[in-house]
Amino acid sequence: DAKRLAQWCDSPSVMCLIVLSMLQKALVSIQRPPDLSQIALSAIEAATDDCIKSELKEAARLLSIDYLVRKYCGNGAQEYFRVSNTTHGIRLVQHVCRHVDVDSVLRDVLILCDAFK
Repeated sequence: DAKRLAQWCDSPSVMCLIVLSMLQKALVSIQRPPDLSQIALSAIEAATDDCIKSELKEAARLLSIDYLVRKYCGNGAQEYFRVSNTTHGIRLVQHVCRHVDVDSVLRDVLILCDAFK
């Protein structure tokens, strides 16, 4: 059983499914999840199935937006923010730009702009 478990965990497709599940759960988390971008990028690179790769990219994109909504607007804000609403996206970028005292504000705005492309 231990050998089978090790082989199962070594499989890139299984790893991608696990990461995808984790990203999806992080999106509905009440508390702000940790930054999972590196894990998501690793899974995207390892994905061999185009459908899973696409789902991983979309989950990573949504999570990057969610992370910044929570960072600049608080944990409850994600309930009111809709990624599909372009007005919300514009207002979020404008809101984040007001935080010039935050060291990572420029990087964060660029992440948002990239996520809304």
